[in-house]
Amino acid sequence: MLGKIALEEHFAISETLQDSAGFVPDSYWTELSSRLMDIHDRRLSEMDKHGIEMSILSLNAPAVQAIPNVSHAIDVARRANDYLAEQVSLRPDRFQGFAALPMQDPEAATEELTRCVKELGFRGALVNGFLRWKAVMNRFTTTCLNTGNFGSRLKRWVCLFICIRVIPYRNIRRFMKDTPG
Repeated sequence: MLGKIALEEHFAISETLQDSAGFVPDSYWTELSSRLMDIHDRRLSEMDKHGIEMSILSLNAPAVQAIPNVSHAIDVARRANDYLAEQVSLRPDRFQGFAALPMQDPEAATEELTRCVKELGFRGALVNGFLRWKAVMNRFTTTCLNTGNFGSRLKRWVCLFICIRVIPYRNIRRFMKDTPG
């Protein structure tokens, strides 16, 4: 191994797989969907072939951030993170994880990040941006300011000493056809 670390290596759970379909032409979808659902077989072979020692896995896009129903977003994030932790535990020498966070609910996102880092051993989180990002971040900030907990939430995130990767994305309108805002 050459000690390379691959960052932002996506996986999917069955509920989020179709979220990535619009990112590639239809002719590529069979290949992409196969790769998103595979963690140990072909992925490890490709890692070895290209000298990658470690992959930091994160949920495919837009996934949790594109779910308008808050309780459903919380549920999907938790299930995806539990699945990822299970897969990482099989090969922690080759895989680590970034948490999926339900940013629609600031307290739930903070609790899930804390759980993922402290209990599941994740190295950080990946947050996918989208057209409603401004609305989500406004809600996050407003909720924190209205409850007076912005400082305490921010402190809780910072004290975890982890990486937060935010992916801006401007063309997600096609994925959110039925979502206002």
